[in-house]
Amino acid sequence: MPRVLLALALAVAALPARPDDPPGLTVDVPVTAGVAGSALAVWGLSELARDRLAPLSCRWCQPPALERHARAQLVWSDTNAAATLSDLLVLALPASLAT
Repeated sequence: MPRVLLALALAVAALPARPDDPPGLTVDVPVTAGVAGSALAVWGLSELARDRLAPLSCRWCQPPALERHARAQLVWSDTNAAATLSDLLVLALPASLAT
């Protein structure tokens, strides 16, 4: 442990010194006001149109017929094989991208 602390202290001591006077922070008020105002307007309009944007029924509870059909065709009957393949891909895909 003392060696780790000594190595850390030497690494910190080797860092370059910070400048005495960092540059000041500047704010462009018209740009900031425009961005904030636009974001507020988009949020306000989305809240006003919430009833039109959100579906009237729960799509999670009763998915459309196409989604039910696709799931019925794609679901694996052997869940152990699906789980094993999933576990292998979790390990193999990042390893293949790392090389």
